[in-house]
Amino acid sequence: MADHTGLVVTARADGSQVTARRLSDGKTEWSYAPTAAVAKARAAVFVQYAGELERIVLVRAGAQASAEKTVVDVLPADGHGVVKPVYQRSVPTPGDTGVAFAATPGGVVIGHGTSGLGAGTFASATEVTGSKVSTVRPQSGEISDCADSCEAQSAPAFTTSAGMVTVYRQVSGCDRFAQGAGTACTVGFSVGSRWQSPNKAPAGYKAAVPLAATDAHLVAAWQPRVSEADEPTVSDGTQTLFAVHDLATGRILAQVKCTSTSSQRLQPGGAQPTTHLSPNGRFLAVGQVVFNLKDQSGQCLTGKGAQQGVTVRAVTNDGVVYGAHPGRPEPGAAADAYGALPDEGSAPVRVKVGQEAVRTLPEGAVLPLYVARTGSGVFEDRDIVAVYPAG
Repeated sequence: MADHTGLVVTARADGSQVTARRLSDGKTEWSYAPTAAVAKARAAVFVQYAGELERIVLVRAGAQASAEKTVVDVLPADGHGVVKPVYQRSVPTPGDTGVAFAATPGGVVIGHGTSGLGAGTFASATEVTGSKVSTVRPQSGEISDCADSCEAQSAPAFTTSAGMVTVYRQVSGCDRFAQGAGTACTVGFSVGSRWQSPNKAPAGYKAAVPLAATDAHLVAAWQPRVSEADEPTVSDGTQTLFAVHDLATGRILAQVKCTSTSSQRLQPGGAQPTTHLSPNGRFLAVGQVVFNLKDQSGQCLTGKGAQQGVTVRAVTNDGVVYGAHPGRPEPGAAADAYGALPDEGSAPVRVKVGQEAVRTLPEGAVLPLYVARTGSGVFEDRDIVAVYPAG
């Protein structure tokens, strides 16, 4: 959804055609067919923002000239007729590392392989914004304000309009296995050269996982300490503080503490698919938490007792949340990733911000993918995209 220009943008599965239709009447505003072919392509299309300027980014991973590559086409959202790319880049895929995409409103990261810091981070990454393409690799270094020599390892996760979000973990001079002895290890992140999480930590919290970003906010999950041997999780036994940070400065704008009867793994960028800002900017939903930015408050939609959690799919101007119960993992199965999209067939529900009651919607109800500035809902069902006005 290119909200500033009022367009619904779709792409074929192989990226061979991109079409932008007007939200108001569904008529085609522009189309794009790449001239550079990519064989056996796996494609995705994203919307980027730089203030009010919108760009559409088409990413195709596959084979080009007998070599594995990822081809990026950056398109003007405000085009007409048959558009031409603002620029196009071809990024080689190193070895057999595989390719993953991490997209936010600020840019797209093409990730190759997983770094030693785990899921959500990359062994190497290419950053794509509306004006540049650059390569980022994991690094090691020293943590400042440390009494002893404190080494940290870092790796790229996702990019924003304020810069690349780089995740790091302290690996010396601290309680690496969370045994309660010594100083808790710093597990955190930096946002470009703007700010670092330890300098913006809530009192009593040392470990932070950046979950998602909008064009003005970054949402992080904070815990007092974590073990090097385990991924941070939202669980019944650990209280997790979810905080909305100002993307440019790191200042905390809203926060809430949550537990969950269903354990969920916290991964860098893991909640981006379920991060939604209401069109008026008042409500921000991230996974199973929703914030009222005007009141600087938050509400947990995580599981409580016998009640399952609610993963958000959309939020309206008046704080109506549409989402789904993702279900519980089978006994012995790995914990789900926090903020991941619910499986098809998950029970659809409706919640009003500030209220506890969860209303189950009729079986087969289709949830909106987006709520546009106009209040209209954008839906997809069996490859059919439809727009319905508010009310």
